[in-house]
Amino acid sequence: MRQQFSFGKAAIAFKWAQCIVYVLLFCGFVLDSGAPAQAQTAIVTIDAPGAGTNGSLSQGTYATSINVSGVITGYFYDSTFGSTFYAGCHGFIRNPDGTYITFDSPMSPTNKPPSVPTCVQPASINQAGVVAGWYEDASFGCKFWPDTAGGCGGQHAFLRMRNGAFITFDAPTELQNRYDPSGNTNPGTFPKSITSAGEVTGIYASCSESSCDDSFVRRPDGTFVSFDPPNASPSFGNVGANSVNTAGSIVGNFVDKTTGMFHSFLRTPDGAFTTTDPPEAVGGSTAVSINAPREVAGSFMDSSNVTHGYLRASDGTFTVFDPPGACYTATLGLNNKGTVVGTYATLTGGNCYANIVHLFLRAADGAFTTFDVPDAARFLSTFISGQVLAINSSNAVIGTFFDANGVAHGFLRPGTDPSEDAATPYTQNLEQFQRTGARQN
Repeated sequence: MRQQFSFGKAAIAFKWAQCIVYVLLFCGFVLDSGAPAQAQTAIVTIDAPGAGTNGSLSQGTYATSINVSGVITGYFYDSTFGSTFYAGCHGFIRNPDGTYITFDSPMSPTNKPPSVPTCVQPASINQAGVVAGWYEDASFGCKFWPDTAGGCGGQHAFLRMRNGAFITFDAPTELQNRYDPSGNTNPGTFPKSITSAGEVTGIYASCSESSCDDSFVRRPDGTFVSFDPPNASPSFGNVGANSVNTAGSIVGNFVDKTTGMFHSFLRTPDGAFTTTDPPEAVGGSTAVSINAPREVAGSFMDSSNVTHGYLRASDGTFTVFDPPGACYTATLGLNNKGTVVGTYATLTGGNCYANIVHLFLRAADGAFTTFDVPDAARFLSTFISGQVLAINSSNAVIGTFFDANGVAHGFLRPGTDPSEDAATPYTQNLEQFQRTGARQN
């Protein structure tokens, strides 16, 4: 299992990890169903065909990304998930007209049976309809098979092309074993963001138990480049690159190995790094998204341990924001129009962290729109991607919620651009899906 943080580190890193990254990204938030929204647009529930309905086994539909045309990707667990090994997990693509395409991962290795599709986790979809994500491989990193000792296994990264073909890729072996010369028994490569040109960024595990991570960018020609900001500590799992824009600039977060502090970073296409903490970020910060105009959105903790959202302009100036009445703000996405999406909480019985949250949009002019999702008991607990919401340039928002029975559902808050509804449906003959792909290392 991947471990997010090493809790034996400095106290200030622990505080930031616990209060910002853990609370905002990993906890399932409870929604206050009685709170009125400032502006209500009809929410569309997304349930992939064949999705299971057993909430105790986490069955249901998980929406993870939306592109400029309104095409949504994600994954779903069917009625067999949780009851049998290697079964029940599938990817999906949902067109703006509501039609679905479902797909599975490539087969697990034939020399390490059973050779079957495994759990596929789409993370991002670009304008061309290319999906980036990862899938499970229980034999990956195992020195022996069957795995009698237990504890090995990992994840491969993939690109699913518009025609259904898969390209599988991994961080080079020497990078996977960077901090574990005896051999990483839990290798994994995790794309988080893909551009329209096919450039991908994310993180990869560089030691066993995935307690070390480094960032990467994969060029459209397949070149794999590993990177980390100066003085970054690798010993904090799931920390690193989060988003890449069309020019190849990348943002994310890192932990300073000297101070244990979390910082935001910007990496330009030439490989130069800039730390992008807001001036008030004495408790740490994270950058979650960068758009084409080179605006950066993220969150930070101030000296009173209160979290706020921020937007960094291309000239380096910062705007700090909170929705009206918010006692904390979590920024989770940004589009090319400068609209930010996220979650916020209001005080409940004097407690800001009572797990009661609402969703917001902040327009480029600073105007806020807040909304809630009907029938939602809590939001998705993301583990790798670090984003529970996504937004496209028409201000359409997608995410995942759990109902009162624990069943997962995707949701769509439609955008305001009429061209979204006229987008060309993305169709593909299911019989032509490629179950295997050339491994690229």
